[in-house]
Amino acid sequence: MRLFEKCFIAPSMAVCRRDVLADVGMFSTELSSEGEDYNLFLGISSRYYVGYVPQRLLTYRLHPDNTSKSKEEIAPFRYEQILGAYADHLRKNYRMGRWVYRKRMSKVYREKAKIFLSQGNRIDALASLKRSIWLFPFRFDVFMKFIKESTKRRRDRGIS
Repeated sequence: MRLFEKCFIAPSMAVCRRDVLADVGMFSTELSSEGEDYNLFLGISSRYYVGYVPQRLLTYRLHPDNTSKSKEEIAPFRYEQILGAYADHLRKNYRMGRWVYRKRMSKVYREKAKIFLSQGNRIDALASLKRSIWLFPFRFDVFMKFIKESTKRRRDRGIS
């Protein structure tokens, strides 16, 4: 269930039996690289036990030209699609699955709101923020921070 909250498995460090991949399928070609690993690992973990090695085995380096950084704006839109596909599994198989789903989707919509706001699209930003609050209203601090950032950006641009 932790994997549903955040994709913490790095594909370069995952070890998996071939028959598991044959059963679950490989990376989804529909998702390109904006969530294909997350989709694959959610599929595996929904059908098989996934082990965890607590030692740090990988260091991930980011640099200004890193392709992962440029895909951050696309990720929330892909995660919405991916998480929606596993929502029924999560709700049926885990006691707190409904709340985990709502909390994670709330975060996805908050991220979408930030992206829309950075693009100057206030209407879609507000719609995404409303959806986020509706799904998981317990993060009111995030809502207030969003309002402050939005007000500051408008003030900096001279918009009242």
